[in-house]
Order: sequence, then structure tokens, then C-alpha cells
Amino acid sequence: MRQKLITLDPTSFEIASKMPNFSDWVRRQLYAYHNNHQPTLEELTDKEKFAAEFKLRHGKWPEGYRAGEEE
Repeated sequence: MRQKLITLDPTSFEIASKMPNFSDWVRRQLYAYHNNHQPTLEELTDKEKFAAEFKLRHGKWPEGYRAGEEE
């Protein structure tokens, strides 16, 4: 396998460090992105679920939520 370095902010680092296989999760997210797959709620992290529910209720992403900036 080839390697690619990514930079995490403190919050994303804490989330990643608690995942059993962060590299596998990143690979699956990239494949899904490439195939235009919209993840189901079961596939989302708690932080992502919160942000998605917040956007549904308020019509915008929570302040400071970086993933929502790519909409």
C-alpha cells in the first residue's frame, strides 16, 4: 500500500484515536466519495449525526463544523 499524510485538528485527532481502524475508515470514505455515495445514519459518527440533524432542523451546519463547508 502507498501512504498519504493527512493533518487532523485536535478534535478530529481525538475521534480518530478512538477508532479501531482509522485507515480503513478513511479508505471507505474515499471510495464512497468517489462513487457519490451518501452515507446512511448508521455509517456516521456521533459528531456527524449531530451535525446532520442540526442541519435538518436549522437549515445550516453547526458553527465550526468543517465537513459541512463542502456542501
